[in-house]
Parts: sequence; structure tokens; C-alpha cells
Amino acid sequence: MTSRDFDEARYLEPVILLFRPLQLIDKGLQRDEAYRVVQKAAGTAWETRSHLRSVLSHTPEVTSRFRATELDDFFDEARYLEHVDHVIKRLDEIEIAP
Repeated sequence: MTSRDFDEARYLEPVILLFRPLQLIDKGLQRDEAYRVVQKAAGTAWETRSHLRSVLSHTPEVTSRFRATELDDFFDEARYLEHVDHVIKRLDEIEIAP
């Protein structure tokens, strides 16, 4: 994987959180359908070098269930970095056996 691929792939990361099973149930989308929608959107984003957020915002199965602000929240990088300091502190506390 090249650094360019890595940079582009980072836009696909929130897909894991976007359609968690509980959210699917709450929004009325069946699990198989959700995976189909997300995989298709991720493929389109990859092929067109578009941001997944943009592709999902034009996907009726998503826009009928999520407000634009909810999609924005899913793709807010600060959300994923919120506890990074705590994680690093915990890692620093680990003692490695010789």
C-alpha cells in the first residue's frame, strides 16, 4: 500500500462506526442491506477518489435515515482522537518483560 493509498483509505475508516448493528436496528435497515449499501459506497468512493462522506450523502438509503449533521459527526476526526492521550498514557505504563 502506497502512502497515497493510505491517505485515501483513511476516508473509509468511519464506515465501521457508521453502521453498527444497534444503529441499523434503530434506523430500520436490515444488516445485509446496510453492508451492501456501505460496501457499494466505499467502492464508489475508492474508484472515484471521493470522500466517503460525499458518496453517502448522495445515497438514498443513508439520507433517508441520517441527517447531514449526523453524517458530519461520523466523519469528525476529533471524535476518534478524543481519548488518544489516555491511551498513550496507558501504553506508557505497560512494563515490558526483558
